[in-house]
Amino acid sequence: MPHSFAWSSNVFIVPRTNVRPLDANPADVMKFAVSGGVSKVDEE
Repeated sequence: MPHSFAWSSNVFIVPRTNVRPLDANPADVMKFAVSGGVSKVDEE
C-alpha cells in the first residue's frame, strides 16, 4: 500500500487469484494515491 506524501511503501506477496487489474486512468490512480485518498477519481 503506497504511503501518501512519501515515496515509500510495503511489499505484499499474495496469490495471483487475489489480484485483479484496475480499469482506470493511471493519472487518476496516481493522483488518488499521492493525495492519500482525499482526491476524487474522475469517472467517465
